[in-house]
Amino acid sequence: MAKVLSFLQMNFSAGWRKHVISAMQSATAENTILLCKKGKEIIGYVQRGILQEANRYGPFGVKETYRDAGIGSILAHLMWQDMKANGLKNVFSLYR
Repeated sequence: MAKVLSFLQMNFSAGWRKHVISAMQSATAENTILLCKKGKEIIGYVQRGILQEANRYGPFGVKETYRDAGIGSILAHLMWQDMKANGLKNVFSLYR
């Protein structure tokens, strides 16, 4: 998870790192975080279930140099599929 934290630190706000650390501490990271990698490089991230709200979607983002290629849409779709497979019928997000 050190690579995930580094990716978030270089590309997004500190709050996102806080959510990953919280998921790691509560042993939910493996079930609530999806990554997109190109080779060994992390280029995208999506998380759900932050603040102990299982059906809360986000945050998610893609490294700036890889944006506008549909990666964010794919990550969103994969996470929504995962949420549905885990019995979550309603999803909400507070992110724009």
